[in-house]
Amino acid sequence: MPEATTDTVLAALAKIADPCSIATGAPVNLVEMGLIEEVALVGGEAHVLLRFTAPMCWQAAQIVDAIRRYVLEIDGIDNVEIEVDPNGDWMPDMMAPEARERLRALRPLELASTLPLAPTN
Repeated sequence: MPEATTDTVLAALAKIADPCSIATGAPVNLVEMGLIEEVALVGGEAHVLLRFTAPMCWQAAQIVDAIRRYVLEIDGIDNVEIEVDPNGDWMPDMMAPEARERLRALRPLELASTLPLAPTN
């Protein structure tokens, strides 16, 4: 098992796909999505500051549970404190460029821009 460092915690978080991205056919992990604001280690405790893509994320409990399970697999981590930033507004430009390109390949901007925002009469 890896030793506890912020890099090993980030590597563990990179194993967790954002559940909503799975539905697109191009899974994007939490780190690539820009959902991890901060990781800190204090003794045997990992602190993860997290944001969601929407304030009422219906997958929040699943994401928090996965973070706890994956980070606790790291040697030297005895506890994981996960805080959700209530002011952590997420924007698509927070995604890693490679992840954005994978999603864009499935739904090109040209196509998206031709779709009406509301039904036309």
